[in-house]
Amino acid sequence: AADFKAAEPRGIMPRVMRLLFSYLEHARESYEIKLKVQYVEVYKDAIFDLLDPDGGLQKLDIHERINGEIFVEGCCEEELTDPWQVAELLERGNQNRTVAAHDMNHESSRSDAILTL
Repeated sequence: AADFKAAEPRGIMPRVMRLLFSYLEHARESYEIKLKVQYVEVYKDAIFDLLDPDGGLQKLDIHERINGEIFVEGCCEEELTDPWQVAELLERGNQNRTVAAHDMNHESSRSDAILTL
């Protein structure tokens, strides 16, 4: 979370979120805009909701709508109003990620995580 609030943030996520919210701030002068986020984990060919209050233990399915939109059925969505929320959601979601120790890292992630805005 500290990287998101730093005067000169390091890392791609804090920089992208600041830039995105800067654009949204100007666009909201003319439009009503809602930004929602999902955070999922792909582990052993299964999808889990990292923002699920129950810990994201239930496997979810991915689908495609007639218009071509891809979505994860049953995945939590949270509305964002500022870039600092992204850091909080990432921290919360990362606590639900699958990790295991190996020779090089005691808490290595054993999965891929996808943040969707």
